Amino acid sequence: MGEAVRGIMPRFLLERARLFCDLSGLMANKGQIDIDYVARLARIELDDAEKARFSAQLDQILGYFQKLSEVDVEGVEPSSHAYAVYNVWRGDEATPAMSVEDALMNAPAKRDNQIIVPKVVDDA
Repeated sequence: MGEAVRGIMPRFLLERARLFCDLSGLMANKGQIDIDYVARLARIELDDAEKARFSAQLDQILGYFQKLSEVDVEGVEPSSHAYAVYNVWRGDEATPAMSVEDALMNAPAKRDNQIIVPKVVDDA
C-alpha cells in the first residue's frame, strides 16, 4: 500500500492525517473514541444507537488515518493534485464582444436589450 499511496496521495494530506491522528481529547481511552465529546463539539444530541454506530464509523476513519500516517513521505514533493497541473487557460487577449442579439438569444424574457429576471428583494 505504501508505494501506491505515495504515488497518488498529496503530501499535505498525509501530513494532515498525521496531525489528525495526534489529536488528544478525541480519544477517551487508547483506541476508543469519546463520542460524547465529539457530539458536544458538533453541538448535536445522539441516542445510544447513534452513538454506537457513529463511534464504530469514526474508529474506522481514524484507523485509515493511522494507516496514512505510517506512509513514508520523505523526499515526496508537496502537491495539491495527484498529477501535475499546468496552466491551461488561454492568454488574456482582447477579442470582439458578443453581439446583443447573441447574448440575449436564450434569455427567457428580455426588454430593452436586458434580461428580465424575477424580483428577489422586497421593498424595505
